[in-house]
Amino acid sequence: MVERKSNLTTPVPWTPSPQSLRPEQGVVDVWRIPLDVNEAVLTSLAATLDATERQRADRFRIDSKRAEFIVTRGFLRRILARLLSSHTGSAVAPCDIAFDYAAHGKPSLNDRWRATGIQFNATHSHGLAMIAVTRGCSLGIDIEKLRRHKDLVSLAKRWFSNAEVEELLSLPSNMQASAFFRGWTRKEAFVKAIGDGITYGLDQFDVALSPHVPAALLRIKEDRDVANWRLEHLDPGADYVGAVAVQADRFELRCWDELGLCDAI
Repeated sequence: MVERKSNLTTPVPWTPSPQSLRPEQGVVDVWRIPLDVNEAVLTSLAATLDATERQRADRFRIDSKRAEFIVTRGFLRRILARLLSSHTGSAVAPCDIAFDYAAHGKPSLNDRWRATGIQFNATHSHGLAMIAVTRGCSLGIDIEKLRRHKDLVSLAKRWFSNAEVEELLSLPSNMQASAFFRGWTRKEAFVKAIGDGITYGLDQFDVALSPHVPAALLRIKEDRDVANWRLEHLDPGADYVGAVAVQADRFELRCWDELGLCDAI
């Protein structure tokens, strides 16, 4: 097992994103995106998706879930197009971007763009999405809306490690829900970063989950080189919690709002 620790950090404020932004090594850019858009914006974003994404969207039986998928993928394409345009010096349209998919479904830029080293990940939950982008290292991101559940302890016992369950049970009952979702987003961000999803085994590693405790990977299986993994807590807004996992010793985190991009569509 590999032991990891983390230091407390000041939360990074969310600010409007600049029109020109270059993807950089050692920097992780995270965008916060509201998914409640008007029909014109939804139609415009849907037009940028490829056949595979449209098929995935059509599988959603609930209209709101279908719309959230379309908006998340549409904004992902627009953000990547802006970054690729800045990186290459040539205009790139959102519909020009093509993805490859790993065995467990994690998307990456295809051969045309792979040499840029740009890595990304996206997540959405209950009306809000986040997209993380960097260069030269793997990353994963997750967001959850804080909500009531009849038995979060049972869920924790099913998915969390023994140490995490013990930590959860040691907290006052009124703090357990936020701690559970902190733990869940941190674990999801990590398994998304490595590309294995929950097939990796969510109980095979420990994360810090108590409120006011820094986000950290505390214990990880030895079958991966994880000495340089970092976890960072994200505060997407009221009633939400998020996390980003990055395979790097250190990095600068920049947090952007994408409200302005909606107006430009």
